Amino acid sequence: MYAHVPLLRVPNELLLHIKDSIDHTDLLSHVCYYQLHPRTQACYASDDARGRFWETLLYENGLGFAFFGPRITARTDLRQAAIEHAKHAWECKHLACGQARLQLNKRQLDIARQALKPAEWSGATGSIFSADRDSFVPCICDNNIFDSINFNHAFPPEERDWERRSKLVGDCAFLQAGGDGWRTSDLVRHHPIALASFATFPPINRCRILHDFLPEDGDTYVEVENGQGVTVNDFLTALAAILNELVSTDAVGDLIRHSDYWDLLRPFPPTWTHEEATLAVHRAGHWFQVNLWEGVLFDGCDSDGMFCDLCFRKKPLPPDVFSHIKQYMYPKAE
Repeated sequence: MYAHVPLLRVPNELLLHIKDSIDHTDLLSHVCYYQLHPRTQACYASDDARGRFWETLLYENGLGFAFFGPRITARTDLRQAAIEHAKHAWECKHLACGQARLQLNKRQLDIARQALKPAEWSGATGSIFSADRDSFVPCICDNNIFDSINFNHAFPPEERDWERRSKLVGDCAFLQAGGDGWRTSDLVRHHPIALASFATFPPINRCRILHDFLPEDGDTYVEVENGQGVTVNDFLTALAAILNELVSTDAVGDLIRHSDYWDLLRPFPPTWTHEEATLAVHRAGHWFQVNLWEGVLFDGCDSDGMFCDLCFRKKPLPPDVFSHIKQYMYPKAE
């Protein structure tokens, strides 16, 4: 109570000046100042009325508006989302989430701005580029967070409902904390900042993810769309539709032949037999486990809009296939 007494005597003009002096991208400081006192909350009243301040603040930190639960629409939801993200940023020490992720997002957003001409960047903030047919598409870079994402063996079953699938992938995708294996605390459902981060810089509204390791009679791509900017969670939810699919026999055969004849393309250790290699990658999600996922490569647009390919690089694997499989089945002790 006594700590607030001096603040009651501060003129409104000074409180507004303090608020305006905070960097417009500083999510944590703005949330802290907003929650300090009812009088500091009043400094944001006009911004709330316009409905742009909290949306812009989230955008400038590389955060979109689609993650577990209903999509955010109301202005109060945007403010509450900012508060929740700030709270998580103070608590989360994971290098792929928390304050570290906010800083990386802002850096990637700045790089995207520098790479585009002012006329190409349609508005200083809140710019979501359209990846629809015949639209202008700038140079797109994926979020470097994909380097840290992997999947355990809990691949979700077929699920058409988007929100249900989004929750299921939260028990499957995890943020690699370094070394082998994973912990339950690494699951992405515990990291809302990572999930809400834009999947690309600059953000786009939709794209198709191409893949070539499923049966020939299946779809060759999955589509992800979010008019408010495709997020990491949107991307993972789209991928969840194929993780549990069986890999085509021809695809596995090609991988094994590469392992036999092309050392640079060898995805498997020479100690693995053909049967062990087939066991290691019999579902699409396993492909992320025998390789290091680097993210996606945007190849351009065709008559159906933008498309991208999944990118991987060679990964050191244990000489025993069962040691490899085991580390994705059970979490490490916390």
